[in-house]
Amino acid sequence: MRTSWHAFATRKWNENETEPTLHQNTKLNYKRLLNNRKAENKNMKVLIAIPSKARIETLEENAYSWVKYLVGVDWKIFVEPQEEDEYRHVFGYENVVAIGADNLGLGYSKMCIKAYAINNHYDLVFKLDDDIRGFTDFRKKMKPEGTAHYMSLLLKQLAVCFEKNEELGAIAFPYSFEMYEKKVWEPTKRLQTAFMMRTELMHAEKHISVFEDFAAGLWILTRGKKIMKYCLTGIDMGVKVGGGSGGHQVFDRHAQALKEVVQLRNIYPPLTFRPVDKPWKIEPDLRSVNL
Repeated sequence: MRTSWHAFATRKWNENETEPTLHQNTKLNYKRLLNNRKAENKNMKVLIAIPSKARIETLEENAYSWVKYLVGVDWKIFVEPQEEDEYRHVFGYENVVAIGADNLGLGYSKMCIKAYAINNHYDLVFKLDDDIRGFTDFRKKMKPEGTAHYMSLLLKQLAVCFEKNEELGAIAFPYSFEMYEKKVWEPTKRLQTAFMMRTELMHAEKHISVFEDFAAGLWILTRGKKIMKYCLTGIDMGVKVGGGSGGHQVFDRHAQALKEVVQLRNIYPPLTFRPVDKPWKIEPDLRSVNL
């Protein structure tokens, strides 16, 4: 499926399609907020959320190197209470949000991110890993200031896509080393590393951390919404995917992955898994997903 930016952003969607049925209070609050923004002719409000654990140096060298130059886009670093003072000393008091408890994993951190986004009236969450060095303009790498300028404009344009298309649940991005053919959009089942989603559709569950991105994508698809990959912007990783120190590396990710099989099948029962050469050793096989 290929379409131009304008065609996708202004396309007419079927207004009679089924709305999400879970989290009705959150949905109604979100819809009311969105309707108010439309009435006031305001763009959807975006939060860049960066969960981080024991990775001050990684964050400083990668994601922070460019988000600090963003203009007109809010961003926050979400950390455990035991590391709050250390992170605030490096990144500034106003840029760091302490989550509710220590050592409960990425899934719990995402629960706190979602609560923060709802309480502060953000329509969209752009979840960003702390080891993302930047983004590419197709294959062109940019310096931190250039990345910030590029992303400041891009996120506002992507927000318009969500405003125009109610069935759009999330926008994904390819890794920069995956960009072979130049095209604008393609449908996908996969969210990875950095993605933008409607706050009401953000999946957050304490017991899913290793496969939090797979869970996020499956949740959106099983709610009857679409995931589109924006193929002109690539994720430029500062470390090898799944590598580095700190973060998830402080947990036994293989043991966690085995436990999370059940939670993912609660979202989509037919899901199968395949072996991978990564620390967690297995991954969902998205070929088994028929949505």
